[in-house]
Formats: sequence, C-alpha cells, structure tokens
Amino acid sequence: RQNGNLWLNGTSLNLMRKAGRVSSVTVSPVVENKVALQYGGFTQRWTLTISPRTKMIKITGKHKPLEQPANVTKGFLELLEPTEVFACESGIMFLHQDENFFLAVGHTLRFPIKLETRSPFMLLVSWLVNNPEDVPSHMVTLYHTEMGSYNPFFEDNTTLDHYRFTALDPCTRYMVCVEIADTYSFTCLSTISG
Repeated sequence: RQNGNLWLNGTSLNLMRKAGRVSSVTVSPVVENKVALQYGGFTQRWTLTISPRTKMIKITGKHKPLEQPANVTKGFLELLEPTEVFACESGIMFLHQDENFFLAVGHTLRFPIKLETRSPFMLLVSWLVNNPEDVPSHMVTLYHTEMGSYNPFFEDNTTLDHYRFTALDPCTRYMVCVEIADTYSFTCLSTISG
C-alpha cells in the first residue's frame, strides 16, 4: 500500500507492513477495537466488536463495509493457498479495496499463529507450517509500542515451528509476527506479557 497508514486502537501498524505479503492480525474478542485507515488523502474509521460465542462481528463507522470482494481482490485471493491468508469461516467484510490494497475483517478458528504460553517476561508462540518435511527459515519479529506506533523490537530466523521471546517487560503490549517461509503471509498476534 502506498501513502497510507493503518491504526489499531490508536497505535500505528505502518512499520509492520511487508510489500507483496498479506498481513493478518488477530485481536481480542469481546473488547471494542478501533481501526482507522488513512489512504489516498482520506481517513476512514470503524469500531469492531467481536462476539466469540456467536462469531459475529459488529462494525460501526461512516463507511459501510462490503460483503463481497471486488474483482481485483477476488483475483488476488484466488492465487493464494488457504494457509497463506487467514481463512474466514464467518462474516468476512471488506472495509477498503483497490488495485493495490485491501482491508478486511472476519472470524476464523484456523488462524495460523497461536500463543502457547506467557509469563511476565516471556512469550511462546507457535505456527502452522505448510510442509513440515521442508526446513525453511521463518522470520519472527516482536514489535512493541513506542510513541504511538508498533516498532520492531526483536527479529530472528528459525527453522522451528515455534519461538520463545524472553527478557520482556511485564504487563506490556506486544505484537508477535511470523513470516512463514514459502508463503505470502505475514501473520501477527496481538498480546500482552503476563
């Protein structure tokens, strides 16, 4: 995406984008999540309320989301394997679409990254790998909030399907992202250290 910025709950996600990748972020259900998109000279804002029991997403905002992908979005999504982009089993809504960028929300039970355990100073995450026999290198990045933006805090490569981040600050919000090898996905999990 060009000349734009995306905010989640007032924190910029701009430094988390990866060219040529589909970026997916999971957020906590039940709480309201505020999303703002500045793109092409305009700003759009939405409030997302996710009900885990009913798998329904309530979206409020001035610009109504679309239930169907535009042709260019549909064509791009058809090129991807189901494991390369989060698969929405319920209620996918497209907040913005154009030839270079789309923003969608939905509910999935098959999100490829999972928080296994956490403590005040550690996070252990795991992810699904397309072909476990191959041993490609996955890029893991830990972001933390600094001056209103998620900034890279730590990066590493691993051939494993999990990673332990240590020496963290307690009770601090982090975003854990994994660029799974041999895919077009950049998948992130919003969490807080125990």
